[in-house]
Amino acid sequence: MTANDGVYERLLSDVRSKNVVACLQEIRSTNAVTLTALSKATGLSRPTVESVVTELIHQGLVGELPSGQGATHAAGRPARRFAFLADSRRIMSVDVGIHRMRAMLANLAGTVTDELVWDVPDDADDLERFDFFADLTRSLLGVAGVAAQGVSNVTVAVPGIVDLTGNMLLSDALPQWVGVDLASQFRQRMSGTLVVENDINMAALAEHAIGAARLASDVTYIQVGHRTNSALILGGQLRRGRHFATGEVGGLPSSGWNQFGVDLNALPPHDSAAHRFERAKIGDPEATVWVRDFARSLAPGVSSLMLAVDPDVVIIGGGVSGAGDLLLDPLREALAEIIPAHMQPHILASTIGVSGVAVGGIVRGLDEASHKLYAGGATTTPRIDLAGLKEHTTRRNQ
Repeated sequence: MTANDGVYERLLSDVRSKNVVACLQEIRSTNAVTLTALSKATGLSRPTVESVVTELIHQGLVGELPSGQGATHAAGRPARRFAFLADSRRIMSVDVGIHRMRAMLANLAGTVTDELVWDVPDDADDLERFDFFADLTRSLLGVAGVAAQGVSNVTVAVPGIVDLTGNMLLSDALPQWVGVDLASQFRQRMSGTLVVENDINMAALAEHAIGAARLASDVTYIQVGHRTNSALILGGQLRRGRHFATGEVGGLPSSGWNQFGVDLNALPPHDSAAHRFERAKIGDPEATVWVRDFARSLAPGVSSLMLAVDPDVVIIGGGVSGAGDLLLDPLREALAEIIPAHMQPHILASTIGVSGVAVGGIVRGLDEASHKLYAGGATTTPRIDLAGLKEHTTRRNQ
């Protein structure tokens, strides 16, 4: 083979890939499409379209519908129709929290189908947490009726700073994992293309994709709770930073956030933050003062991020976000004392709540799967749909 022959082969391969992407995009966006309609929509010849569809059927991404299904009523023999097989590949997301783990499954159409949440034993050590992850993911696949080989992409979200290879750089929540190649550990227990991400970054992705920030370009997401920190989306893109520490201001004494976890953990079970918010809703004076003081203590850190980033919107997420304006109103009042009104972005509560990290992992995995599926060509990642989600209630070792 000459050098020119090699160039010619690559050109043919590129053309073939573009044809496949064009057909797959059209089939995915249509419930049922004929070869004639596909040829017209893509501008490709009928023989080319037929060849591509045959290849996609062989890959399990496209299927031929039963005769007559999806066809309009017309005289004569109905044309063959083809549909995208969204369930041919699955996306998994696992939120590896300190006290619980949440796993989700979605298909290639963005439909989140199954979720399983397990509490993590307080005395679980670092190795036991990896085994717990393995048990959880196997159980989810079992109750969903999905084979492990059917999972194409897995996103594991952890409470700490991780680099692009999945190595934990810093974590106050799970210090025993610092320096550990988490990606390698999780890959030993789960098949598919696997990436490890920061949990708050994933929650921010979820809000930007389908939550309170879906119409914004520049977003500051702040997760408030036993561990308070933030993530940034600028120009519609998640920002990690050179040292993967973008938004990691929670540990700075000047933010005042590092005291939240200490204060919340010090509350007795019968008088938790959730109980206090509930009491404040019905006008309990003591609880109302506590909520106001709690909200105002957020203000120094929030205002610093607002002035540094000047975002379109600030999203307050985490366990306390369900309090809504009960928390946000005193926060807005405190911010008004620091920042002029005309410079303040919208302050909104998360609309996804405690599932945000896992949903963000689905967004991340689906984006990567779509990029691979469409050979890096321009395509729109399907919108995440939670409407048909099944929440399973099994427990470990059952």
